[in-house]
Amino acid sequence: MLTITASTLDAAANGYFTGCLRFPDGEVEYFRSSLGHWSVERYAASWRAQFAALRRGASVAVLFTGVEDPRSANFVTGWVVYRPGDGFLYLQERLFLDSQLPVGWELRDLGRTVGERTTVTEDGHAVAEWRVRLADIDPQRTVVVTGGVI
Repeated sequence: MLTITASTLDAAANGYFTGCLRFPDGEVEYFRSSLGHWSVERYAASWRAQFAALRRGASVAVLFTGVEDPRSANFVTGWVVYRPGDGFLYLQERLFLDSQLPVGWELRDLGRTVGERTTVTEDGHAVAEWRVRLADIDPQRTVVVTGGVI
């Protein structure tokens, strides 16, 4: 099963929390998420909503991992999850630069701005992505919040 985990250990003191994506093949990708604009609970609720949308048939979702106030942030970080209809999800880490987003963008609209899934960069390099079976997600069990070390 795919899991996205947020650890609240020392989060309040640090101003960020540590998180990770654990893939069914055992690979783990770590990230740090700022608590300047969203709480751990807000991130987790957003992830649950995005996974639920994918289970209902959405073709793209965004798992935000770095959210600052959109009025002053120059970027937002997250994982774009594509569901092309082949029974799999394809996850690509993404840096959303303010300069590349529509004027007046809002977080809830970023899923509509990611465009089609690409597997090759403009320079001809392969885009790093992870493939997960759709059956490997459960909106309630895939998202984990813990007070321990991850």
